[in-house]
Amino acid sequence: MAKIKEEIELKIAELQMDYYTEKNNFANVNDYVKAELQKGVELSNGAEISCDEDGTVSYEDVEIGILNPDGSVTIDGELSGNQMVTKYRVAYNANGGTGVPATRKYAAGESVNIDFTVTPIRNGCTFLGWQKVAQQQCQNLQIQQVL
Repeated sequence: MAKIKEEIELKIAELQMDYYTEKNNFANVNDYVKAELQKGVELSNGAEISCDEDGTVSYEDVEIGILNPDGSVTIDGELSGNQMVTKYRVAYNANGGTGVPATRKYAAGESVNIDFTVTPIRNGCTFLGWQKVAQQQCQNLQIQQVL
């Protein structure tokens, strides 16, 4: 994955440089990079990266990230075999408190391991457990429970 991710990032950097060194009619670097990606950009392994109108970046038609306003790309995927697999970010919200487990990424269908060793602190509150949706009234998750 690292090699493909590095090559994608290099191609994006090349496109950004092209914006500044070539004559073009684009208002900003983001519009230029998006237009070039919409045409499709081939990598050295023959795979193609592309972008849709919404700024979703794909590797061989698998969504892997987003195009940022500065023309850079945030890649949110990993290589599995010869395919890019989208990873989903699981983040914890202390609802005004401090101290949460680290954000981790998981592929679709992968078990999520909730870190119960780090608990948030908030004045006047006692931490009872994590909920699936912020401020939702639901059963608290227990250790080893599969989402």
